[in-house]
Amino acid sequence: MTFLQKFPIILIVIFLISTYSLIWSETERSDSNSEYGPPLPNYLGCTSSFCEFRRTHFHGGIDLRTSGEGMPVLAVGDGYIRRIDISAVGYGKLIYLQMLDGRVALYAHLKNFPPDIEVFIHNQQKEKNRYRVAFDLSPTAFPVKKGDVIAFSGSTGAGPPHLHFELREGMDCPINPLTHGRQVPDTRPPVFYRLAFTPMDQRSYVSTSKPIPLSPSSPTDADLIYAVEEPVIIEGTVDVNVHVHDFINLTENIMSPYKLDLYFDNKHLYSACFDRFCQPLTNQSRLQYDLELFCDTGVGFHALYKTRQNKLPFYEEFPGEDGLIRAIDYPPGLHRIKIVAEDAAGNQGVALVPIIIGQPSLFADTKIYQNDAQWHIDFGASISDIEVSLSRTETEGDWQVLTDYWWEVPEKRIGFYSPFAPEQSFFIRVQVIDIWLNPFFPIYEFAEPELPAVSDLKPTDLMMETSVKRNYVQVDVFTDPLGAIKPTAIIKESGRMWHEIDLKMLEPGRFSGRFAPENENPQAVRIESYLVSANGYQVAKTDRIWLCPIQPRIAHSVVFPMELGLSAEIEFYFPTDSVAENFILGLNTTIPDGSASAEMPLFQIEPAYVLFDKSISIIVSAPDFVKNLDKLALYERRGKSYRFVSNERKGRRFTAKTPILGDFVLLSDNDPPRIRSLFPANKKNVYLKKPTFKAWIYDNLSGIHQDDITFYLDEERVFAEYDIDQNFLFYEVRKNLSIGAHSITLEVKDRVGNVAKQVNQFTISSK
Repeated sequence: MTFLQKFPIILIVIFLISTYSLIWSETERSDSNSEYGPPLPNYLGCTSSFCEFRRTHFHGGIDLRTSGEGMPVLAVGDGYIRRIDISAVGYGKLIYLQMLDGRVALYAHLKNFPPDIEVFIHNQQKEKNRYRVAFDLSPTAFPVKKGDVIAFSGSTGAGPPHLHFELREGMDCPINPLTHGRQVPDTRPPVFYRLAFTPMDQRSYVSTSKPIPLSPSSPTDADLIYAVEEPVIIEGTVDVNVHVHDFINLTENIMSPYKLDLYFDNKHLYSACFDRFCQPLTNQSRLQYDLELFCDTGVGFHALYKTRQNKLPFYEEFPGEDGLIRAIDYPPGLHRIKIVAEDAAGNQGVALVPIIIGQPSLFADTKIYQNDAQWHIDFGASISDIEVSLSRTETEGDWQVLTDYWWEVPEKRIGFYSPFAPEQSFFIRVQVIDIWLNPFFPIYEFAEPELPAVSDLKPTDLMMETSVKRNYVQVDVFTDPLGAIKPTAIIKESGRMWHEIDLKMLEPGRFSGRFAPENENPQAVRIESYLVSANGYQVAKTDRIWLCPIQPRIAHSVVFPMELGLSAEIEFYFPTDSVAENFILGLNTTIPDGSASAEMPLFQIEPAYVLFDKSISIIVSAPDFVKNLDKLALYERRGKSYRFVSNERKGRRFTAKTPILGDFVLLSDNDPPRIRSLFPANKKNVYLKKPTFKAWIYDNLSGIHQDDITFYLDEERVFAEYDIDQNFLFYEVRKNLSIGAHSITLEVKDRVGNVAKQVNQFTISSK
């Protein structure tokens, strides 16, 4: 094609870029202090914001919609291309633009580059003999001016198609693009969804164990003020966690707020502004977001408090305050917390929550009894000038206020008739506000005929679950349907006496209690837990093994020996400064589900929400009966699938390094990867001189690393693009192939060494 033939295409491209730049500049006029140009020719919407939660790290930039692949990506300032990374995972194809003001612009998930850069990358791949390459460049290699096309948008590393854009101070410190030159249209305030309180130790208490929905308080200010339906009662020390998102114009994608503030009454307890951070600290994201709530709910809750180990740069310091609510610091009674969420454009949302600082209730000894057709409630203490309400429900569902009752002993005892027929069973909830303003609402079940004897209960009528929290163990007991019967939970720590756990009723049919293992040394101990009904009838038992405690800043090496009842030995090594805060490590074993070929039981290691500053080592010794060690590896179970972690071993000891806890198991992978639909098909004619070679590759367990894919055209190594999300491999031929016979060879190896290979012969034919 001659230059004159190309000229109309060049004019079209210039026209489109000029038009898109005008559209972007219309949205950018409010940013009068910015000297940066737009990273894309036009603004189609922002789909992710700065500092969003990614479980093990923060989102370091913003994501911009590109309407498919191939949109020109522009230099936002004068400078030079400092670094290029090419990978099938993570950022995909990535470019760093060093600007003259010292900042770095990062562009990720790119499809390709201008021809001169493409040739340079291809030469680097040939030199390294692999697809994955990364290299730094001199200021004279690829200098650019603001507005130059430096790449084209794509979806490499992570789809769907979009541009990930970052601004950094230096190479490792991202700053918020929305407050440093890249404002976008935004008139929508943040939206609150749920609020959660977490007891910080086994002596603290919150009246609800589940996240509390936050609702708009009125139609007139529905976008601004959110509230809860009932006060929250707290005792001891608790933290506040909020599920809040921001939204911006032109998209319904959820964003993260720019600023969060917490007030108790009029006291400012906490303030965080998500304007910048440094990559070495990004693994401390679990200190800003509550990973326990994330594991339970699947969404990110902002933790509105700051631990001593938290080195993130978000927080404003308040003398003597860290965001935790300590009941001892406030008088008993009614208080209020206020949470303010603000986005980068200054829009605000506010949540108001009534809090009751609790004391032991005066009515803990309330008794209830029946006399013929009448029922009586004896509060055991004076309730003068304090409101009492009765509610009833037939099925533990919606409560209805019961007003037909009378005082029998002034200020102490009331009576009422059964609101149901004699053969029906029903629940009564008594709600009293004592002099400390503690709501007290015990729940009783009434039934005709009498309740069955406790000893007649089936084991399924009483169930117990144990779970490891930050620095205590929680025991939840479920009764169905006898919410009035309070069972007993007892535990025994190896070498110590049995002792009872104090259970509190949270709702009909659910009790909860906590304990901290008494062992203070970093060694494995065995905990046995039993659930006993009111007359001593044992209905449930759990065996669990605990490691306690794990201290911060200290190197620990702890072994769970087979003598504790395990089928194999498992060991943990915590390097110095790997642990940011105290925690209890729990271990249980079970049989893996699904079709996985397990050589050993699944190790359930708790708490799963602990994240480490340095990777810890998990060492599992394969039992003697396991023979084929070469195909074994350690895997992490996520949902119903298994993710390869490591097959590193010395002898029979397999070691995995991990930044998080979870479920781990030794599995055997004896099946090679699969290759499907390799194109061109074998012995076929092809009428294109520059065909696109493609195939689908898949491995059912250990997976495929991008460096273990080799692709040959005739006898020359070529470097195919690998879409790891779609298991899709493709290569676009760079120059015309000659008429006649050719071959393609694809070899794929999984992570434990199983190999699949396919060779197709094809012919380039003229039409």
